[in-house]
Amino acid sequence: MTTTASSSGQVMSLSMNGLTLEYYYRSLPYSRQAEGIHEDGPPYWVAWVEELPGCKTDGATFAEAMANLDAAFDDYIEAKLELGSDIPVPITVRK
Repeated sequence: MTTTASSSGQVMSLSMNGLTLEYYYRSLPYSRQAEGIHEDGPPYWVAWVEELPGCKTDGATFAEAMANLDAAFDDYIEAKLELGSDIPVPITVRK
C-alpha cells in the first residue's frame, strides 16, 4: 500500500497494488436507487446510493439524475478519503 499525504498531513491518495482507493470504491456494487417525483410543478427524479448516507441528488430526467449521482458518488468518496472517515461497503458485500 502506498500513501501520499499533503503538507497538512491529509491523505490525498492511497493505492494498493497500483489501484487507488477511489477506483476500488467506484468498482464496488453499491445500490443506486432512483424515484420519479410527480408533485406540484414539473416532474423530476431523485437518486441516491442506499449505503452512503447523504449521497443523494436529483435531475430533470432519469438520465440526468443518474449522471448527477455519479458525480455525487465521486465527491462523497473523495471527501471521506480526505477526511479519513469510514466508507460503508455495499450491502451485497456485507456479511
